[in-house]
Amino acid sequence: MISGPQIKIIELLDRGCTLEIRPRCCAEGHHLLIHFKAIKNKNLLCEFTTTAKVEEHTREEGDKEKIQVGFLQYDEESWKKFRSTFTFRQDQINQFLKAARGW
Repeated sequence: MISGPQIKIIELLDRGCTLEIRPRCCAEGHHLLIHFKAIKNKNLLCEFTTTAKVEEHTREEGDKEKIQVGFLQYDEESWKKFRSTFTFRQDQINQFLKAARGW
């Protein structure tokens, strides 16, 4: 089991995501059970569980690797809620940048 700081969410996709992982954890074609928790100030905002398949695997500089996984079995409403938790924050950042640049 891999958890915590060894994994970073790089990108959320429509039906998958890109993760940065430590080396030699998995390979293309592997099936994974993934469980995400969004926590802020020790409060659980939402969580999401899925089975997924590693669709792409690339080595990065240093001691990191990236995988892109496609979700196989998951609750779509849970995924929408999880994604909206992060896209809302990104929208706020984009609005701030627009205002700062005078767009």
